[in-house]
Amino acid sequence: MPVRTSKHVTVTVEDDTGTPITCTLGPGPGDLEFSGLEQGDVSAIRVMNRGAHLELVEGPTKEITGSITVYHNQDLTAAASVLAAIRKTNDYASGVAVDPGLVVWSLNLKVVITRSAVTDTFVFNTCRLSADYSEGEGGNTIKISFTCYEGVTIS
Repeated sequence: MPVRTSKHVTVTVEDDTGTPITCTLGPGPGDLEFSGLEQGDVSAIRVMNRGAHLELVEGPTKEITGSITVYHNQDLTAAASVLAAIRKTNDYASGVAVDPGLVVWSLNLKVVITRSAVTDTFVFNTCRLSADYSEGEGGNTIKISFTCYEGVTIS
């Protein structure tokens, strides 16, 4: 089976309107990372019996965190820019948050990895995104960090 690399990955975010408003997070150097995947996307809580391990019980849903860097390659005030998606402006101003409470702006983040007719998809459900900007000789970048609150679906 061929190895997947950053060349095989696309990352998008989408809101919860009937036809989701989407934004591709790219182009970039190919440095997507995320951490915190566990069985059931829940933490384990240790139960003790007089100082000795008794059992593990399921705790709350875990927060999965990650980041991706993109190049500043467009007008950041453009309708479908990365910052518009993160800040709920322009095309996203009328967007619908994916969080059930509909109060805090949140998006789903979709990672699609395709090579040799095999596709793996990660959907990070209910994510809050933030951005940090850096200038550089090789291109100015926006580092997008995300926290996923409702687990990940892998298909």
